[in-house]
Parts: sequence; structure tokens; C-alpha cells
Amino acid sequence: MRVLRDKIEDEVLEYKSQQICESVLRIPQVVAAKVIFIYVSFRSEVQTHALIDRLLTLDKRVCVPHIDRSDRMQAALLENWQAMKPSAFGFLEPQACESEQGEIGVSIVPGLAFTQQGVRLGYGKGHYDRFFSSRLGGTKIGLALDAQIVEEIPTEPFDCPMDLVQTESNLFGSATQMS
Repeated sequence: MRVLRDKIEDEVLEYKSQQICESVLRIPQVVAAKVIFIYVSFRSEVQTHALIDRLLTLDKRVCVPHIDRSDRMQAALLENWQAMKPSAFGFLEPQACESEQGEIGVSIVPGLAFTQQGVRLGYGKGHYDRFFSSRLGGTKIGLALDAQIVEEIPTEPFDCPMDLVQTESNLFGSATQMS
């Protein structure tokens, strides 16, 4: 799936990411949320930098992943892009980690593949599954390209499904989560 996603041309990824991000901004849970936990896009993931900028201009409290020394993911407050540096994994994270202790209204999550029911194939480290098992993440929204939606993904008991999955053409999830 990563190879498939990596073959998408940069211009196409940017265009589809813009469509996805515009749709995300209309999801009622995102509109209502005061605190949003969102990944900082890396390589061929659905691009989130413009979405993060928009959330900041909407006066949302934006938190991004920070992997601590014990390999646990924290929700670190993002104040500005200048406070970010590449992590050991290569993605941007805050240099100083002020962890968000309050309630997260929405979590926006990457993945290699998703089902329409919200099952997520991550990158194999379990950071998001452990994060969601140790604290509430509000409404969990996976971002994916249409090409990343598959019929079935093998699961483990500790896997945490998404409530919603937004692609460039669809919003998948239960009716109760969509309203």
C-alpha cells in the first residue's frame, strides 16, 4: 500500500489533499472541537500542513504527535511551525513538548489503508493504538485517498478503529458519528 501511495504524483496528492482538508473542515465534530490532535504529514501521506494552518486561524488548540524517549506518543501543543524539528522518524514534531492534558475533541490520523468501517492499517509501531487506549481522543478521523480504501484489513484486539474516514470523494463512518 505504501508503494502504491508513493507512486502518486506530487501535484495529484496536493490536489486530493486540498479536497480532503476542505471536507474535514465541514465535519460537525471538527467545527465544534476546541482541541484537535492532528498528524503532521510526511512523505506521501494526505497532506495536513494547510489544514493545520486553517485550524490555527480558527482559534483551535492544535496538538501534534510527539514520540517521547519511552516510545510513547504524546499530544504536544503546536504553537508555530518554527518550533518544529525533524524527529528520529523524520517527521516534524515540536522541539519542546508541552503535552495537552485537556480533553481532545477530534483526532485526525494517518494510515496506510482503511476500510469503509474505519478499520485502520497503520505503520506497525502501534503508536496511535497505544495512545487511544490510554486516553480519549474524541472523534477519531482517518484521512486517506480513495485508493487507500480496501475491503478488509486483518485486526488485532488492541487495534483502535476510526469513527470516520475522509477521502477526496467520501466520508465513511456510522450515521451517529457523522452528525
